[in-house]
Amino acid sequence: MIGLAEQLHENKIKLVLDGVFNHVGRNFFAFKDLQLNKDVSVYKEWFCGVDFEAIVFIMMDFIADCKPCSVTINIDIPDGSDLLIV
Repeated sequence: MIGLAEQLHENKIKLVLDGVFNHVGRNFFAFKDLQLNKDVSVYKEWFCGVDFEAIVFIMMDFIADCKPCSVTINIDIPDGSDLLIV
């Protein structure tokens, strides 16, 4: 990656890296636990928009703030924000 960036810069091309760091895939271990254990999951606070009372017809029997392939992490809690620091 460093070599690529250097080559781009030598050719006056700027490199922009973009990422979404507050989402995880639906196969993320904590989301799988939430699907299995629902409101008793130790990870239920990790995700935004979780509603176990809602009726949903898309691969889940509850609502969470989901995109087609990812789930939004709740970065307003310590465990959630710690996930973003690597």
